[in-house]
Amino acid sequence: MGSPSEPERAPAPETDLAAFSRELAEVLSEWSPGGAVEVQALVDKFLSDAGQQAGEELMTRVATTGQDWSYSPPDPLGRQLSRIVMSMILKEGSGIDGVDSLGKLADKPAVLVGNHLSYIDVNVLDYLISLTEYEASTRTLTTLVGPKVFTELTRRVASLCFGTIKLPQSRSRASGEAVMNAREVAGLAPRVIEASAQRLALGDHLLIFPEGARTRASGLQRCLAAVARYLTREDAYLLAFAQTGCEALFPVDSERVHPARVQARLGRPIPIRDLLDACGRRRQRVADVIGFLIADLLPSDYRGVYRETSDELREARASAQALSP
Repeated sequence: MGSPSEPERAPAPETDLAAFSRELAEVLSEWSPGGAVEVQALVDKFLSDAGQQAGEELMTRVATTGQDWSYSPPDPLGRQLSRIVMSMILKEGSGIDGVDSLGKLADKPAVLVGNHLSYIDVNVLDYLISLTEYEASTRTLTTLVGPKVFTELTRRVASLCFGTIKLPQSRSRASGEAVMNAREVAGLAPRVIEASAQRLALGDHLLIFPEGARTRASGLQRCLAAVARYLTREDAYLLAFAQTGCEALFPVDSERVHPARVQARLGRPIPIRDLLDACGRRRQRVADVIGFLIADLLPSDYRGVYRETSDELREARASAQALSP
């Protein structure tokens, strides 16, 4: 008689990191033109190269980011992953103009304001800047983001590319789980303003989408007066930027990314004190001047409410032209 066969061993239990790898690959399959097997192989190699500790730190950050209203720092691995994905989905011809403005803002506090076309606008901007000599400036980027960014795994992963401060949003700009009543927004606003001021004081560049939400079409919506709350540091600079193509990259009616050609353009830095003085420190006027500064960087069909000068916006148009002739 032969020796009895050894009992069959049960498969080793899956580690938390292995489960996270599968979850991450599932998320990225929505962002990548590759197939599921290809994406899983990419993620497995990415986490293996990073090492267990870095992978576990990323796993923790994905699970916990956005849980409160304080500042959430970027995750180096999250930024690297975002750039890998952007390199796969941005079509040839994508690029950025005016990036030398970032050189003028080195070691200076600055507030970036731009149009909002998709949930990955900042990821795209980060990637395009990373291809230039000003890549270091992306490490100081802190973005004000609505609560909806943290309600889905895909968007939480994307948010780890840059620093974030969760921004309370009123019913007019939020939807679903992110909706808050006016009292809740008013109660949280001072905390967000304070956190933003702290990041500026520490040398970060604060990025704000003054429309308050991404547009349902490609045209600019009217900018919210509340954006002026974050311009309290008068020795800082305002830098308008504009992007086109992100609405095709991540359409409003889709949770999947579609490869597209994207263009970004940066304006020139403007002292915030000059902006406030030109507007008589009236908040809606400040917001509308910002709208025109962004619109002037965009093709006509992206300018939305700032495409033409209505009677209501005439003075804001004149102030924007004076600030950026």
